[in-house]
Amino acid sequence: MEQQAAIFARLEEIERERLKLPAPTGTAFGPGRAESRAPVPTTIAT
Repeated sequence: MEQQAAIFARLEEIERERLKLPAPTGTAFGPGRAESRAPVPTTIAT
């Protein structure tokens, strides 16, 4: 459970960093946050 919280905190951190950058996916599809978030958990999981 603690590990899940840590991962979630990390995801929020990564997302905040992403929002600072011009996201090509976000501009192309509008709510591209779900799309940009998808590859992140797999990176942490492995």
